[in-house]
Amino acid sequence: MSSLYSDDTLQYKDKVNNMVLAVSSAMELFPESFRKESIKLWGTEYVSWKTATTYDATQVILEGLRKIQVEPNREALYNELSAPDFSVEGATGTVRFDAKHDRVPEKNKIGVLVQVKQKCKPEDQPRYRFCLIQE
Repeated sequence: MSSLYSDDTLQYKDKVNNMVLAVSSAMELFPESFRKESIKLWGTEYVSWKTATTYDATQVILEGLRKIQVEPNREALYNELSAPDFSVEGATGTVRFDAKHDRVPEKNKIGVLVQVKQKCKPEDQPRYRFCLIQE
């Protein structure tokens, strides 16, 4: 539930300790280049899954427009995005589409579990945070 996946939830500390949430994606999965770009654009690397997937959609459109060989229009863009070899790197992984035009999710990049803990790694300073649960 994305409404619980926020810093507001962490203020309840012991009450939410060890709580597990299924979320769209987790910041730890975003590439370093996206996190640096996030700091430049928005002043933080801690952006929501909505921001990350919007970034992905923008990258898809830009790449599709770059590949168009004719005058850019909706039909030409649709055809580029429908090509079996179309893909582009986004914040949440490689974006590609199947024959039904649905995004093909990369395993362990979209639809992940996080758990509230005081430390994700032993060397972390104690503070409540969402830690990615690795398979």
